Amino acid sequence: MRRQLFGVLLLAAAVVATGGNLMAVDCSNDACCVNAATCVVTDRETLEALSIDEVVSCDITLSTWVSGGGSTGLAPSNWPANLCGLSFSINAFTAGQAYNFLDHKWLQSTTSPKVSDFGTPVNTVFVFPAVDHGPFPEEGIESTVWGRTNSSSTAGFPAGWTLATLTTIWKKGWEEPVACNATPDNADDFTGQYSFPGDGFRYIAVHANYSISIFDDPAHTTWTTSSDNSGVAGWQSFDDEIDAVGTSVCDDDTVIADAGPDQDGIVGDQLCFNASGSSGDIVNYGWDLDGDSEIDVSGIEACFTCTEESEGDVTLFVSDNCCVDSDTAHFTCTLCDPDPRTQGYWHRQCLGVPASEGGIDPGRNGRGPQEPLEVNFTKDLMPAIDDQLELLLAEFIGTCDGLDADPASDPCERALKQFTALLLNIETDRLQSGCNVDVSAQGCTATTVGELVDELAALILAGECQVASECAGAVNEGEALTEAAVAGLVVQTDRATETGTDLTAPSSRSGVRRSSLRTDVSVQADPVTATEPVTESGVMLMAPTLEPAEEEVIEELTTELETVQRHLLVIANPSAPKRATDVSRDSLLTTLSGGFDPELRLEIVKALIHRVDASYHALLAAHLEDIRNEAVDFGKDDLAGEAERLLKRLDSAGK
Repeated sequence: MRRQLFGVLLLAAAVVATGGNLMAVDCSNDACCVNAATCVVTDRETLEALSIDEVVSCDITLSTWVSGGGSTGLAPSNWPANLCGLSFSINAFTAGQAYNFLDHKWLQSTTSPKVSDFGTPVNTVFVFPAVDHGPFPEEGIESTVWGRTNSSSTAGFPAGWTLATLTTIWKKGWEEPVACNATPDNADDFTGQYSFPGDGFRYIAVHANYSISIFDDPAHTTWTTSSDNSGVAGWQSFDDEIDAVGTSVCDDDTVIADAGPDQDGIVGDQLCFNASGSSGDIVNYGWDLDGDSEIDVSGIEACFTCTEESEGDVTLFVSDNCCVDSDTAHFTCTLCDPDPRTQGYWHRQCLGVPASEGGIDPGRNGRGPQEPLEVNFTKDLMPAIDDQLELLLAEFIGTCDGLDADPASDPCERALKQFTALLLNIETDRLQSGCNVDVSAQGCTATTVGELVDELAALILAGECQVASECAGAVNEGEALTEAAVAGLVVQTDRATETGTDLTAPSSRSGVRRSSLRTDVSVQADPVTATEPVTESGVMLMAPTLEPAEEEVIEELTTELETVQRHLLVIANPSAPKRATDVSRDSLLTTLSGGFDPELRLEIVKALIHRVDASYHALLAAHLEDIRNEAVDFGKDDLAGEAERLLKRLDSAGK
C-alpha cells in the first residue's frame, strides 16, 4: 500500500480478541485483509463521520451494465407488495434488467466485479445496494468502487483500475416510503457515494470479495462478527447485491475544491492543509492524507505530523452532498534542514546581555553588541538552555556561563562552550535531532545530532573534553554534517569561494550574524605597486557576502562596513589631516568593541597600531588578547599567532 511510502502515521494498529484480552494486530502487513490486492481498512467511527441521515436527493443518471454478476432477485422479497424491512427473493432477471434500473432488482457477484458504463467519465458514483440482512453500515457498503476509461476489461483486476474514495453515506438510501417509517432498516438503506480525483472514469467496477475490512473504532480494537465471512481481523464480506450504479448531474463549477499550497516540513513538524479557498455550497470536506483512497480527516483543515523523511500527496474532496470536486496538494518531510551557528556567534549574543540578567556584559574589555541580535535570546532561549544544561550535566550552568570559556585554554571550558552552542542551534531549529553527522574523525561515534547530544554530555562528565569540543565544534561549523544534510551548505561555500569571502557557517534564516561578515581586509605595504582592488591609499577591501536576513539588518551592517572601510582608508593615508585621522581612529576603536569577526578586528588593530600614540597601546593590547582568545576558540591558529606577535611588539614598544 502507498501508506508505507509516507511519513504520516494515520492508522493505528488493529487488535484482536485472544483469550479474552485485546492484543495488537499490525494491519499494515495485510493481516486484516483476505484479499490484499483490493482491501481497504476502515472503521465505524470514520464511516459515521461520512454519514448523513437523509434520502439521496440528487438528480441521478444511471449506468449501463457491461459485465459481471450472477444471481438476480428482489429486495425486499415480493416487492412491490412488500416495501419495508430486510429480506430477499431469488428471481430470474437478465443482468441488464437487474442492474440498469433503480427498482429493487439486484445483481449479485462474488469473486469478480460488476462493470457498468456511463458513456463518459464521471467523478462521483452512487452505489445503491439491495440489503437483506445486517449489520449496518457494513452490509450497505460491503463493496469497493473502481474506475477505468480506456477499457472495461477486468482481466488481472485490479490492475489498470483506480480505487475510488468513499466520501458520503446516505443512511436512508434512495427512497423512504411512508409505510416504512416504523421500520428502522430497509433494503435500500446506506447508499455509498464514491469519488475520484479529477475528471474521473467512464467504466465503473463494483467489487466485494473481501475488499473492505471494517472495525468498530479507529484503534481497530474490535469488530462485529455478525455475517463476517473472513475469519481474520476486521469485518469482511465475500459477496454483494447491487440494485444500480449512478452519478449525480452537476455543472462543472457547482463546487470547487482548493487544498491550498504545497507544504514542506522537517521530521517532527506538523503540516496543515486548509480548504478555505474552496467555493460553492460545500457541506462536506474530506481529506485523503496518505493516498490510500480513504478519507482520513473530515473538516475544513487537516493536519498531520512528519514522522520520517518522505513526500506524497494529499487529496481534498469537497461536496454539496450531490456534486463533488477534488484538489491535490503535495507535502515533503525532510529529515534535516541544517543552518547552524558557530559558538562565536552564540557567545556574542551573551555579550549583549547585562551581567545582572545572566550575560557577560560589558564583555571582555568592553567589547560586545548593545543587545543580542538573536530574537528572544534572553527571554526564551537562555531559560530553555539553562534547563537543558542542568538536565544533561547534572548541575546548574547558565547559558552564558557555558558560552564564556574562561580560561579559553581549558579544554573542558571549550567543550562546554561548543556543547552549549550545539544546544542553542537545536533549540532554534538550526539543527534537527535527525540530521546525520559524521564525527568519527573527531573521535565520536554518534551518527545523528540527537545521538551526539547524549554522547557529548557523557564525554564532558567523564572528562573527555578535547574530544567533546572537537565533535561539537565540527557540527556547529557545519563540517561534520553529512552530504545529505549539507546540500544547502555547498552552494553557500561555493559562493564564498567565488567572491573571496570565507563563510564558516551556513546563512541565517532570521538575521545577519556579524561573524559571517568575514571581510578580506588588508593594508598593502606598497600601495604604488599593488593592483586592483587596492585603492590609492593602500587599503584593499573585498566586498563582503551578506547572509540572507531581515532587510533592515542587512542595510545596517552594510553601512557599518562601509564606514569601517572609509576610516581605514583615512588611517592608511599618510597625508590625511590629523583631525580626520583622529576621527577615524576614534570610530575604528569603537568598531573594535562591536561584534565583528576577529579577522576584521585584527586588520583594524594593524592599521591603528602605527598611527596612535602609546596612550592607546593598553587598549589595543586588550583587544588583541580578546582577538587571540577568540581565534583559539575558532581553532584559527594562524590568526591567534599573529595577534600574539602584535602583543609582543606592543609590549616591547612599552618597554
